[in-house]
Amino acid sequence: MQKSRRTVSQAQYSVKYILRTQTRLLGYIWANAPIEVRLNGTSAPPVFLAVAETMNFCRAAERLHLSQPPLSQQVRHLEAELGAKLFDRTKRQIKLTVAGEVFATKARAILAQCDEAAKLAARADRGELGHLRLGLWQPPVPPIQTRLIIDCLGTFVKRSPEVHLTLRSLLPAEQIKAVKDGDLDVSIVRLPIPANSKGITIETLLREKLVLAMSENNVLARFKTVPLRELSNQRYIMFGRDANAEFHHFVAKACRKEGFNLKIAYFQDDLYSVWALIGAGLGVALAPGSLQELRLPGIVFRKCEPALPVMEMGLAYVRTDKVSVVSQFLEVARKVARGYRNAS
Repeated sequence: MQKSRRTVSQAQYSVKYILRTQTRLLGYIWANAPIEVRLNGTSAPPVFLAVAETMNFCRAAERLHLSQPPLSQQVRHLEAELGAKLFDRTKRQIKLTVAGEVFATKARAILAQCDEAAKLAARADRGELGHLRLGLWQPPVPPIQTRLIIDCLGTFVKRSPEVHLTLRSLLPAEQIKAVKDGDLDVSIVRLPIPANSKGITIETLLREKLVLAMSENNVLARFKTVPLRELSNQRYIMFGRDANAEFHHFVAKACRKEGFNLKIAYFQDDLYSVWALIGAGLGVALAPGSLQELRLPGIVFRKCEPALPVMEMGLAYVRTDKVSVVSQFLEVARKVARGYRNAS
């Protein structure tokens, strides 16, 4: 009885010891060079488990393509490392001790975990697993750009269903800062972006032409294409001045090139107020061409001549040569965007 208690105690000690020294003991479980071990089970089984499964040193040595003495020596080294006897050996048979049975269970679990870890690592390296932190600009987003974002996300999720997505809606300057600081992996941005973007790669996905939105009763509604200089006599409604500062700068520059400055009558941060003011005949505004799809009552859209700068949508990210969830998303976004080129 005392011997049995001592054996059980040794087994309990062995379990704790294994948990503390798994990495070091893997050398014995797997065997030392020149044995080749692969985690997919197509190569030689581990030394200890080979003996435990065959209960015969000769057959275990044959399985491992070893001679018996080195195999026996490695098992003795393992028992010395553990401080516990793993096999009861007689001339006729070999059988596992209580400590050996405990160790065999743990050894199989360790190998299964390593096999799973190797597979997961390979999948993560291919960008199939992980976490993608994606930035978006604050709404509203023009219809065609909204569809592009939805298609990018939908296609990416189908391709990499086990990648967890986190979406954040930010102002343009906040998006660039978040990418630069490592808080976002990639961001879908409205171009042009703020000047402080050194170290950030910008890749254009979509270009959308601008149109002039006005009341159907506006004198300019008679034009099929409105001469840009005609805006000099119109009250202009500026939408999202802070969120779109770079864009408004380009529009103002185009107007100055035609010899006039915009007469800004209203600064509005929500699109509904812009439409209400335009519909009431209180001003005009430049808008992405896809907004014509909304068919707003009392509001018409016209092209301008000369053409204004296009509104661009792009990707902002830190370039790397590594294959990752970011590179997988970029590949998807590029492919999807090819079906949206030169939107009007």
